[in-house]
Amino acid sequence: MALEVRVLQVGVSAIRGVRAEVLGAAGLGAKNQVDHLDTTRHWALLVDGEVVGCATVVEVRGVLLRAMAVCARRRGLGLGRVLLAAVCDDVAQRMWCNARLPAVPFFLACGWVEQSPVFDMRGKGLHQRLEWIPDAQAAD
Repeated sequence: MALEVRVLQVGVSAIRGVRAEVLGAAGLGAKNQVDHLDTTRHWALLVDGEVVGCATVVEVRGVLLRAMAVCARRRGLGLGRVLLAAVCDDVAQRMWCNARLPAVPFFLACGWVEQSPVFDMRGKGLHQRLEWIPDAQAAD
């Protein structure tokens, strides 16, 4: 039986549970004050009606992708690619992110490019700044 997979733009309350599950306190902390700005958008990845992934984009120093996550029990099925592709299609402009080091190969495989050396993000572990350039994707 095929899974029903959908990506929908939603309010932040729809993704808080998955954000907490995957990102822990970092996904729900006070620094997420940007969640309610007019320039912030949120997406939920649903599999058979259950929210199993999330992504947030906010306009800050450009367009920032943040708090993207897929539940561990649903990883390895290509769902992260589906979510990221939907977000990139909706945004349709240059974006950047500070990706956790284990996620960097995923983003690179999706066409994002390295923009910085690896760095320690204030005690949140090793990260790397990456960028997605829509025109570069069209040229491939």
